[in-house]
Amino acid sequence: MSQERRHCHLSQLPVGVPATIAKFGDLPDKEIRSLTDLGLVRGATVQVLTVTEGGPLLVAIADARMAINRDVADQVKVFIN
Repeated sequence: MSQERRHCHLSQLPVGVPATIAKFGDLPDKEIRSLTDLGLVRGATVQVLTVTEGGPLLVAIADARMAINRDVADQVKVFIN
């Protein structure tokens, strides 16, 4: 019996929970290219480190740390590992 993987948007991922980037939603191509240039690519493991109320999320991808605007994080779908 196979297990269905749980998914959510990056902005909804709890702090400290590892997840895998599944897809990008309604983002301009330029924004997607910028994210992929920084390592936020489909299949990459990501983890939210800190969240500020209404502000950006600090996330870890491999050895990198980056801040992602909440409106962008709302468009990134992840599978919870």
